[in-house]
Amino acid sequence: MKICFFFILEGPTLERQALLLADSIRQHHSDEHDCIAYVPNGYSNHISQVARDFLQSRNVQIVPLNAHKATWKQKYPHGNKILAAAQQRDADYSIFLDTDTCCTAPIIPNITPRDKRVFAVAEGVRSWGSNMEDWEKAYGFFGLQVPKERVSLAKASPKNKSFVPYFNAGYVAFPEVKRRSLERFGNLWLQTAVAMDFGADIPRKRPWLDQISLPITMYRFGFAFHELHTVYNFSTKGRGAAKGEPIRLAHYHRGSDFLMWKPGRDTFDSFKASFTSTQEGRDYFEDEDSFLKLMVGRRRPRPVPTLATA
Repeated sequence: MKICFFFILEGPTLERQALLLADSIRQHHSDEHDCIAYVPNGYSNHISQVARDFLQSRNVQIVPLNAHKATWKQKYPHGNKILAAAQQRDADYSIFLDTDTCCTAPIIPNITPRDKRVFAVAEGVRSWGSNMEDWEKAYGFFGLQVPKERVSLAKASPKNKSFVPYFNAGYVAFPEVKRRSLERFGNLWLQTAVAMDFGADIPRKRPWLDQISLPITMYRFGFAFHELHTVYNFSTKGRGAAKGEPIRLAHYHRGSDFLMWKPGRDTFDSFKASFTSTQEGRDYFEDEDSFLKLMVGRRRPRPVPTLATA
């Protein structure tokens, strides 16, 4: 089964994050699987040559993305992931990754040959929709009832863990093949999100529209979901080990805490050694503090408990 990983590259911060992500993807996945960096609105002309060369050395395609402002009712940078999801790819499944993530183990889920499910990790907390009336309005916009299925929120207290299907959109694996007369899932997600942005009477669409529209797209068009273990999209910020399984994808959310976790430190050091093997790489990298300041906005990580890895 052919997989395509993809992420967004725009601006100096995401450029540095993309270098680490691409290197970590290739540490754990062969070149038989594609990898695409989508670059919105002409930023491809501003990608540094050393970054471009490094991405190409990791067999990452750099593809322009037409992120037109008219797509959304208001400015919505988070929507670039949905626009990217709607692009055509030669793969059986695509896996979107937030750029502020890095792999410490393989992250392809157990996809069966005829699978049509969407794979994702439940959100950590009720960041949107704690008032059930909001979900009723969101689903009702398409004439749907709120589903009876429930997921387990990763960071919530025991009494708040059970929640309507609501996923962190930093990792979304979805089928690229069409189902019957339907379009590809990425196109349907975009259609759903845009329709909700212009028409649904719900609060706080920014920045949560991607995560609100994701499960609604599944139910609207009959895609089943598989709730992955939190290790497939693990927020490392100030957290200890995941229970039951070693972590596979570290989601560091613009924080350098992941460097206090040995697998995160090892992943970064491996990237650093490869990237700075040329004079151009050393000039770009400067020193670790300077690189991290641009990559995550913080110079020094704070101590956190040791985390597990695969």
